[in-house]
Amino acid sequence: MFLSVYEDLIHKYDIELKQDKAQTFLDKWYIKNIREEIDLAFSLINEIEDLGTRRILGLILSRTMRSCRATTHSDLATLKEPVLTPYYCHKHGKICKPLFTLTNWFCRYSEDAVNRLEEFHNIRTNSHQICLTGDSRSIDIFAEIEKENKEFYELLVKNKINGILPVPLM
Repeated sequence: MFLSVYEDLIHKYDIELKQDKAQTFLDKWYIKNIREEIDLAFSLINEIEDLGTRRILGLILSRTMRSCRATTHSDLATLKEPVLTPYYCHKHGKICKPLFTLTNWFCRYSEDAVNRLEEFHNIRTNSHQICLTGDSRSIDIFAEIEKENKEFYELLVKNKINGILPVPLM
């Protein structure tokens, strides 16, 4: 019953679920509407001159894209096959359907990003951190930091290092 109503609505509103081709990840895992919205958002984001704003919006679009793939809500990480019809959702305990627009998720993640940036701004301290990759027995920390951040290097030459956290690479 629900499936026939769904199919009637797809036809009534001329919603194309599959794209013309399925050669790339974006072709396979996004319905046509969503893919067109992704392409539009990406092109608009790329027109933004301010690099920081462009990066934040790119991150928001990336999060949005992850949530809008044509898959079940419990299969966001493994991706088996695209889901283009309603299905019983184990995560929500009800019938769910593929998304037809990314607008709601983009708005939700935009608000979340603003809140996170504000929270980070409120707790940020005036300190320097840097991540270096190398063998802790032989790396020249000062030379590596000088290459990465001249201001930080000059502070290190004058002051002490408060901490080094070695993390083994697997």
